[in-house]
Amino acid sequence: MNVEAWWFSNADGRLGYDDGRTATIGGTHDVEGEIIPCKNGLHGSKLAINALNYASGPVVWKVKLHGTVVSDYDKHVASHRTYLAGGINVDNALRRLAWLCAVEVHHLWSDDELPDHLKEWDGKKVDGLGKVYSRARNVMYQAGLVKRHDSKTYAADAMVNAVENSSGVCAARMALSLAFAAKVLAGQERGEGDGSCGELRRRQKDRLTAMLEEAIKLEGA
Repeated sequence: MNVEAWWFSNADGRLGYDDGRTATIGGTHDVEGEIIPCKNGLHGSKLAINALNYASGPVVWKVKLHGTVVSDYDKHVASHRTYLAGGINVDNALRRLAWLCAVEVHHLWSDDELPDHLKEWDGKKVDGLGKVYSRARNVMYQAGLVKRHDSKTYAADAMVNAVENSSGVCAARMALSLAFAAKVLAGQERGEGDGSCGELRRRQKDRLTAMLEEAIKLEGA
């Protein structure tokens, strides 16, 4: 069984969990023993947006999972993983994605116009974006969509911190979740179903995939 998938590594391309091996284009890694998700095997996700949830760092890879392959909800786990393309740092692209998420749903939690310095992507960290998300988080507290001690709250807090600092992976991951939550809240207030939320999720998925594909294409040009 062969499965083409996405996988993110840390900046030096080394496998985690004390494995120590390094990914290279065209190279293949394998593991021995029974393949068990989250315990033993080489992981990857068919959708980039799912792979982002498991990212250990900002380096993206397109991979082929083969040998023994086990499906597990939003990922696959295999005895063999071949690195087809990528191996590039997409931290900046992920931070840009966080900015796009904020711009797209800003109107759902604020009647104020987006600050001028946040209207255009400047190619680096966007100062003040964390404050935009902080406001969204507070609105969701008040609406009861998130509680102050549940996992979504911690995710929102991490989002505020990540965008103001340097982690593109955390910024994008939390931005996607918080933007989706804002859409859910807006739908609840208007008594709508989840159709628009599904459309937002599809748009998020397609946007992230397109950004990563473009980054890989530019790197190989």
